[in-house]
Amino acid sequence: GDRAIPTQYPTLMQSAPTNASLISPMCKEEDVCLKASYGEKSGMRAGEKKKFRRQRNSCRKKQKKRKKIRETQHLYELTSSMLAMQFNDILAKFAPTKEEQQQLQSQIQEVVKKINVKGATVLVGGSGGKNTWLKGTHDVDLYVMFNYKQYQHKSDQSADLLHAALKKSCTAIDRLHGSRDYFQIKKGQYTFEIVPILNIKNYKEAKNTTDLSQLHVTYVKKHANVVHEIRLAKIFARARSQFPSSMNE
Repeated sequence: GDRAIPTQYPTLMQSAPTNASLISPMCKEEDVCLKASYGEKSGMRAGEKKKFRRQRNSCRKKQKKRKKIRETQHLYELTSSMLAMQFNDILAKFAPTKEEQQQLQSQIQEVVKKINVKGATVLVGGSGGKNTWLKGTHDVDLYVMFNYKQYQHKSDQSADLLHAALKKSCTAIDRLHGSRDYFQIKKGQYTFEIVPILNIKNYKEAKNTTDLSQLHVTYVKKHANVVHEIRLAKIFARARSQFPSSMNE
């Protein structure tokens, strides 16, 4: 199927940083200096000749700077283009296909329907929510977000409330212990981890580190250009972990 990646790797194709004052069109004074040569103007006084010589030398220096910047920018764009093609080839092998994405979304919807907790909503988190997951990955995080005003002073009860709700609709549930207990259920080849958190709007409202999880998802969604960078980092980390331990040092 078609891969869910761009035709060009976005961040590498940005133009190199430039100095606008050096590559902008020549000002009137520079134009005069470059067109005229020393001694062309008759009757030029010694002081005028000295001033004109300084202007001419200044123009020549600016010309050299412009040339160097153009050459550097061209080399940067050429290198970036080559790297972009290589990275796109790598992403094409590991990014999930549209068919895989549709299959995942279908499984998520079925599980979300089973989570019915009063005063809480469900958010797809982790790599599934950020769209940074890799082909062949079958782990899904679901955040059950409890109303902040209602549960800010009793967030320690959220795990028990979620557990009671899951028991009504799911048969096999594993309760895992952490800074706040969370739950794991399996559906086909997928493993869902269901995490109770407070629905916070600011990191200062967090009562537990898990409450910050939704903010991670929000950040990545607002900065979509980092999605493929995260995928590449995961690919390289996965490749590194496959080397013998002696080569990881």
